[in-house]
Amino acid sequence: MSAAPERGRAEALAPLRTRPFAVLWGAAVCGQVAVFMRDLANVWFASELSGSPAAVALVQAAATLPVFLLAIPAGALADTLDRRRLLLLMQGLLAVVAALLLMLAASARLSLQALLVLSLLGGVGAALAGPAWMAVVPELVDATRLRGAMALNALGADIARAIGPAGGGLLLASADASAAYALHLLMSLVPLAALTGLRRAPSPPDPPAEPFLGALRAGLRYSRASRELHRVLWRAAAFFGSASAALVLLPWVARRLQPDAAGLYGALLGATGLGAIAGALLLPRWRPEVLLHAATAAALAALLGLAGLQSLVALLMLMALLGVAWSTAFTTLMGVARALFPAWVRGRGLAVYVTAFNGAMTLGSLAWGALAQGLGVPRALLLAAAALGGGMLWAARHPLPVDERGAAT
Repeated sequence: MSAAPERGRAEALAPLRTRPFAVLWGAAVCGQVAVFMRDLANVWFASELSGSPAAVALVQAAATLPVFLLAIPAGALADTLDRRRLLLLMQGLLAVVAALLLMLAASARLSLQALLVLSLLGGVGAALAGPAWMAVVPELVDATRLRGAMALNALGADIARAIGPAGGGLLLASADASAAYALHLLMSLVPLAALTGLRRAPSPPDPPAEPFLGALRAGLRYSRASRELHRVLWRAAAFFGSASAALVLLPWVARRLQPDAAGLYGALLGATGLGAIAGALLLPRWRPEVLLHAATAAALAALLGLAGLQSLVALLMLMALLGVAWSTAFTTLMGVARALFPAWVRGRGLAVYVTAFNGAMTLGSLAWGALAQGLGVPRALLLAAAALGGGMLWAARHPLPVDERGAAT
């Protein structure tokens, strides 16, 4: 009776028996933990410097704006340059950002303007490295383990989303921002060390690389012509643009319970990460449309609860529910988008999806921060819930075009 589940778990973990993948996977998780820790410290530091939801939203938007602007060119770069060298360069940039944050925080010279600039630089590094991290996986495992490797990559991101904010919040509560930035710097060096020592197995030479501008134009042309992809992108914008209000305004929700609540803020974000892990591991095999409707309903409940609940236990449960909804929506829409593209343009096509996701996050951060500044945090959260509900009604008339296997719905 238990042989099949055990075999399934063994197959899912099989890529970790390939040493180069296991080393790089562990290093990537460390790097992602560092990024989540840095982002939490940046947001909390901005809230203390300004006391303004709009200013905090601006710092969050600065981190996602480069991914919105650069995801598509980054996808083309990952297809035309040596991925290991590109990753080394970008991880080096992220380490420099980490060192600058630590130096400025330790000397009490970290200003809101410096936070904005360094958040932008960190976003540039993440934007240019993201597609290369995904594209390098097939060079590390054989074809039979590729699907498991991609699933482990997604799980690693969810693990980082749980550990990073919780650890950063504990450091902020027990020490100060300098301690969080110091640990962030140390952990950001791990991917650099792993990439420096990476030895990939010899592989047949690739065909001549497509010129960068030609690759970029081809990907954009294919994406523009796909009406089915447009539906996926609008669904992503509707969900993440509205649900982003919960993350943007979470520092003020935490302050509502405890004025000095860095640890609580980290715990709430950590609960989101734990929910995302649960969503990834326990996701039922429903049709994508059903999964997305369920995720939207869960995110709607979270937004409504965050607007007014005073119970810490209830808020932790709501953030875990939001994490389940977030990971379900992201992976479901990513799977549908992947099924729409042939292999030769898939990396650039998925970069278009990542662009839409981060564009929704950037615009959502700015919009909900501005509304919270003028109307207050509870009303902004209620408006976000109304927008999400409206998007759910609109989605009923614009169903997803295919499922993850490419079959028409």
